[in-house]
Amino acid sequence: MGANTQTRELSGQRNPGPSPWQRLRDFGLPPRVMGLDLARALAVIGMAGAHMGGIGEINIWYPETYFGVVHGRSSILFAVLAGISVAIMTGRQRIPERAELGYLRSKLFVRGILIFIIGLLLEQLGVPVAIILMLYGLLYIIVMPFLRMRVGTLLLVACVIAVVGSMVTMAFALVFYDVWAFSAEFLSTDAYPLSIWVPLMLVGLAIGRLPLLDNRVSGALFAIGAGVSVIAYSLSAAAGGAEGHDGPLAIEAYYDGDDRGVFWPWIWGSLVASYPHSGGMLEFFGSGGFAVAVIGLCLLIAKPLRWPLIPLAALGSMPLTAYSAHLVVIVIGWGPGALPDSYAAWGWTSLGLVVGCTLYMVFFGRGPLERGLKWVSDAAAKDRAEESTPDRT
Repeated sequence: MGANTQTRELSGQRNPGPSPWQRLRDFGLPPRVMGLDLARALAVIGMAGAHMGGIGEINIWYPETYFGVVHGRSSILFAVLAGISVAIMTGRQRIPERAELGYLRSKLFVRGILIFIIGLLLEQLGVPVAIILMLYGLLYIIVMPFLRMRVGTLLLVACVIAVVGSMVTMAFALVFYDVWAFSAEFLSTDAYPLSIWVPLMLVGLAIGRLPLLDNRVSGALFAIGAGVSVIAYSLSAAAGGAEGHDGPLAIEAYYDGDDRGVFWPWIWGSLVASYPHSGGMLEFFGSGGFAVAVIGLCLLIAKPLRWPLIPLAALGSMPLTAYSAHLVVIVIGWGPGALPDSYAAWGWTSLGLVVGCTLYMVFFGRGPLERGLKWVSDAAAKDRAEESTPDRT
């Protein structure tokens, strides 16, 4: 400990922390993985575009529709990144010891509850979009039993859940929709169906256990993700489950008639559907593979392009704040119950988020919601660890 530090402590002065220049100079350096911040930024901007840009579905034969890639895939990228965040919080490449699980699960539980509450508060703004944060918070809790699984096991479990879960949840929804309508939609055909969101979180947890600063790992993620995505979307298109086809999973449309003979075609549809928010198995592989490829690409370009990408990565370093801010912007600019319908609104909002988050990072560091979330969850987990430690006095 240096003399200046001792003097400050004895005089009661607080360490002023890094200067704005130091924050800018050091931003994105290891152990922080800047490529993940880039991917988070793309996810937030993509979700803002899905809400604000008036963007239609994508058609591969019409380049002018390519902005439609933001639908569904942005939120799925967010889910995979959430799994990676859980891995970083629980040891990165190191599998946590059993003795650590109590502390780590407490931390995840509190964080999940807080994110859920933030989502509920954002719902009160009246923005007519599906707020992702409630499910996002629940996923932090759902993933807790999987923390000690190895990479291969996590990927295997994720694939099994995606294949079997899509069929089981669709069958449940078709049979019990009249009785448990909310549960049926939440499990299968709501905007964020659990049948693919849980396995997506597990894929992210598996990726987070890898050495992400290794370019060979980044390249493999990009290549494998892109390959899986192309194959899955091609199979879905051949089977009629891709964008541009009538959605085979519209439960309400099925119940408009009395013919239950379409039960098995609907189960087939749960496997081949890949259009956004369908909950189909091939959406998991198609959009999930796309998300993995985007993460791999962001990891690859983050090192050589670090300085020019700092503003975008600054937004990604505070995704909860940025996501919440774009909803507040919609309410202020267009009022409750309304959405903008222009590329200009999307573009200016995204630029404002990038500039605002960059300035906040330079002058204050961690985003305000992220700072509060970390402080509360760390404090709660510390109290839990102290309670579980036997008194040796």
